[in-house]
Amino acid sequence: LVVSIEIDDRALSNDRRKTWLGPIRCQEQRGQPPKNRPRARQVAQPLVTARDHRLSAHLSKFPGANFSDRISTSSLADNQSRYIGPAWRVNGGEQNNGGPGAGIVDLGGIYPELSPPHTTLQCSSLPRSSPSRTSCRRSLSSKMKGLVLTTVLALAPAALAAWPQAEGKDIKYTSVPGYFLQDDNSTNPTGFDYATVNFGLINRTYPTDKHFDPEGVKTQWQRFEHWVQYLNSGCRKSDSVQYKLLFMGRHGEGWHNAAESFYGTPAWNCYWAEQDGNSTARWADPLLTPAGEAEAYKANAYFKDRYATQKMPYFESYYTSPLIRCGYTANITFGDIEVPADKPFVPIVKEGFREGMTVHTCNWRSNKTYIKETFPFFEFEAGFTEYDELWRRNESETSDAQAARSKEVLDDVFRTDDKTWLSITAHSGQITKLLASLNHRAFRLSTGQIIPVFVKAEVIEPQPEPTFAAHEPYSTCDAPPVTSIAGQGCVCATATSALLPAATLVAA
Repeated sequence: LVVSIEIDDRALSNDRRKTWLGPIRCQEQRGQPPKNRPRARQVAQPLVTARDHRLSAHLSKFPGANFSDRISTSSLADNQSRYIGPAWRVNGGEQNNGGPGAGIVDLGGIYPELSPPHTTLQCSSLPRSSPSRTSCRRSLSSKMKGLVLTTVLALAPAALAAWPQAEGKDIKYTSVPGYFLQDDNSTNPTGFDYATVNFGLINRTYPTDKHFDPEGVKTQWQRFEHWVQYLNSGCRKSDSVQYKLLFMGRHGEGWHNAAESFYGTPAWNCYWAEQDGNSTARWADPLLTPAGEAEAYKANAYFKDRYATQKMPYFESYYTSPLIRCGYTANITFGDIEVPADKPFVPIVKEGFREGMTVHTCNWRSNKTYIKETFPFFEFEAGFTEYDELWRRNESETSDAQAARSKEVLDDVFRTDDKTWLSITAHSGQITKLLASLNHRAFRLSTGQIIPVFVKAEVIEPQPEPTFAAHEPYSTCDAPPVTSIAGQGCVCATATSALLPAATLVAA
């Protein structure tokens, strides 16, 4: 028996036991299963929530059969955290009067963290014209090809396909106009709501409609998806060009947003934003307010509707800022949506998508352990540190530094992720910088709003590296200020002192 198992970089459950959940389907190598073959059936009650375990796995090189299936949302575990079903189970019909399965694949095991897998394959040969049957039971050793758990865990976030043509080169981004209302200068960002206009997708034709939809029955999203596929794989495709759809969503309202509205922007910027909170709310890496949660649930409902009624493509990759409000927004928005097994909701946390790092404590991030405990199925980019090493209490990131960081994180995504439909959950200020890097018009987002951008990325020769100051002092007061003046900073009360640098003082 020669068995080779290959599990992709996300083929691990997201609970702490690292339990791999099935199922595997068993098929004859020479043809498809008979039409009257029973479907897989449930063999145990769920122990864990299934939605966090939409994984992919492939089993091959088994003589006489081919095993291939994606892990479904009905994957189950028993009390020993071992996968026991559902498997592709064949009862044999009239030949054995519904007796023991003539073809069963049961691949399961307990995966202690960073320990070799202990996996057993049970398989009876599939029904053939001959009544004879053979069976096998074999333990797969921890040296089993393609299933080294430590390697999977270490490489998971970085295992996406690269763009080799971009190595050692620069990338030029263009926001392709004519596809979304937000691209049009006549569209007013103020009050714009994605949920009233199909995310802004313009009702238009595409050059591929004639062949893809000759009868005119496909939805706008289906036709657009096909056109994008053609651009990325058609006869005129260039390896130095990629097209991607970036859906950038701003987090729902956080307690820092509510506090700024309550105190007013001058008092917020000059004093309250530097505090961790007040007696009723905390805004150092804040949670969502009830209104913010409602904004995320609104997005959740709208995505479900677009998927169901408009056949909108599912996202293939998800990214999020490490700040807690973005994690909750992404999780509420996408966490319970039934997505294809090969497109799981497993966000990658990237520092590059965080908000501009002013001295405001809302832009400080929690430690990695806390984020992981809060969102155990999120993945982290390589090199993500335990503690926040980027935020500074007395200095703010400059606008130029944030712009460079935005370009850098886009370059990283485009170089390492070969997927086309990407979701990014981030912040107002950071999305503004990302739009600028993509050469998109300015389009400020309210909390909970979403903007899709159709991006053309081209490999170009390396460009000169810009020079800029990374940080700058930030004027604040050590008590609530009188006001603040644009371009001059905080106006502190006489009885208080200004912090970094000296601010304008007036009589209280």
